[in-house]
Amino acid sequence: MRLARVIYLAVAVVAAYPVAASHAAQDLKLAWTKTDHSVALTNRGKVVWQFNHGKDHPKPCFHPLATLDGTVLTDFRPRDHIWHRAAWFSLKEIDQLNYWEENRQGVSAGRNETLDVKVETQADFSAVVRLRQSYHPPGDPELLGEERVIRISAPDKDGSYTLDWQHVFTARRKLTVGASAHYAGLSLRISKQLLKWSFLNSEGGSADKDVHGKSARWLTYKGPLAGGGAALTVFDHPTNPRHPTKWFIVKGMPYFSPAFVFDGPMTLAKDQKISLFYRMKVHGSAPNAKALEADYQAFAKQVPKVANGNNTTLENGSRK
Repeated sequence: MRLARVIYLAVAVVAAYPVAASHAAQDLKLAWTKTDHSVALTNRGKVVWQFNHGKDHPKPCFHPLATLDGTVLTDFRPRDHIWHRAAWFSLKEIDQLNYWEENRQGVSAGRNETLDVKVETQADFSAVVRLRQSYHPPGDPELLGEERVIRISAPDKDGSYTLDWQHVFTARRKLTVGASAHYAGLSLRISKQLLKWSFLNSEGGSADKDVHGKSARWLTYKGPLAGGGAALTVFDHPTNPRHPTKWFIVKGMPYFSPAFVFDGPMTLAKDQKISLFYRMKVHGSAPNAKALEADYQAFAKQVPKVANGNNTTLENGSRK
């Protein structure tokens, strides 16, 4: 097994400032906490978000995602689906080999290997995660390479923060990326404590039948908390293939995903690239449809700029 290269870059560690929000009534005291396999933003000792990687996390993930008061919104490796990793990205099938389900040791039939990790934490409490992933059958050469960049914003004045996920995949030979069960890609497994929350999509749908398998620019899951309200939203960028995407949801978990292969597999030629760009938002209060559409329009103006060299780099630009 190849060992992943891990680099942490950091500046200022602790700061305190006031934020007026339902989940941040007191002054914040933000800090970075780091181990060999994780980076977390904390507020007064409680984790706001944590990025996990390393041997115990073959599919790097965020858990928890929480509000500023530490209320956890995500679920990690629940008994019913131990391969669900809170906020994570996983392909389902490459050439019909399963890269999604895992055994009790966290191993899938197809291998998703992290080759390189670089985490940059900033003085304003934003961060950038850069990953290089390799997909291949056990013991075989790479079939599909991926460069991934995740940009996490600092919490804003109402306690909200965003995670922008950019992915560029490169096929090493002709192959098919698919999902016989219609789900794959960026996913959110949400805490069962939030089962009474409700979905809402950009088309006004909220009932399961109006959300599952339906095309939409964004989908949110929102509801009340002891300190007010909160939500988790995913926005599908207009440059993504098959935009507006169809969504896969399971209300009883709860789980949702912008399933870019919902309508069938994608075939890539040798050296062909496919790019995906999503924004995930943790809201410090429960948003309405008008606010979510404004968020989407702002995100839609961001265009991932991809420069191809020996190492693919991904940067954000703006559309005029």
